[in-house]
Amino acid sequence: MKGIVKKITVGVAAMVFLGFTVSTAVAQLRTPSSVGTYEKGTITLESAEEIDDYIYMDMMNPQDFQKRVFLIDEEAYAAFTEGEEVDEKATKYDSKDLQGYSLENGKKFKRASYVNLFAKRKQDKIPKPLLLEVAAEGKVTVLKNITIRKVL
Repeated sequence: MKGIVKKITVGVAAMVFLGFTVSTAVAQLRTPSSVGTYEKGTITLESAEEIDDYIYMDMMNPQDFQKRVFLIDEEAYAAFTEGEEVDEKATKYDSKDLQGYSLENGKKFKRASYVNLFAKRKQDKIPKPLLLEVAAEGKVTVLKNITIRKVL
């Protein structure tokens, strides 16, 4: 009798866990921010030259816009809004080539050396240049690193 109750309890717990996992995944896929899109913005190159164009932003893959920036012009953006593929027209800039960038919606990103002090492997503790979002600016600038955690 105790064995049957234990199996039922484990089965119910597994179903509840899977229910939460599936509903979270479905909710993430349905959010408007999960679709990669181009947003109007200005990038500042290392030489202090500024370029106004459209920057690729994908909140489901923040490592994309924290490590590199893909830029398209007005003509390519018009093609993108009509549903055409514009990946081959995009110009790629690595984080080491930029001082930062800002979007028309007010978000700013600055280059900083990021170190994960809690990494388990030594090679993950090596500083790497990332374009981090500016959370607050003043005497001290607070930067925000966006990460996606893996849930198993």
